[in-house]
Amino acid sequence: MSAEEKFSITMGNCTVELDTGCVASPEWNLSEYPTNTRCEVRTNEAGTLRVAGFELEPPYFSEGSYVCKYDYVLVGGFRYCGAEGPHGVVVSAGDDLAFISDASLQYPGFLLCLDGGIIDEAANATDKLSSLLQNVEVQQVVLAIDLVLERPLPTLTRSLSMLGKCFDSN
Repeated sequence: MSAEEKFSITMGNCTVELDTGCVASPEWNLSEYPTNTRCEVRTNEAGTLRVAGFELEPPYFSEGSYVCKYDYVLVGGFRYCGAEGPHGVVVSAGDDLAFISDASLQYPGFLLCLDGGIIDEAANATDKLSSLLQNVEVQQVVLAIDLVLERPLPTLTRSLSMLGKCFDSN
């Protein structure tokens, strides 16, 4: 999938940058986002959000905590505002993001990118396991790959490291 296909604008005037494939608030890098804006974006593939730029109206202190009340990005039910964007948030293909601004203060906005993150790590680990097991019967390789995809990555990495040592010692 090409970079510009990682996000789709489903409503409003956010944009997808053709050179990076990152999604941007209206007027990003030109001025400030407009008032009374709402745009919705859908992720077209799984990955990890990376904040390349994020400056929205700051949170307000209300009833003992800070809340993103007026201008925010909504991802997975959580609001992000001020300088704290959704960096490192894992999304699935088909997840929706929204940007909402109110009628008052404007700021530069946001630029969010989608990296393969944990998805790429799993694919790389699977490739490594396949190459380590190239002399094992095909059925065993398929079984091993199935197990790899269902285990957490830290365990997977340790298992691959130990497996590689076993093969190196023979």
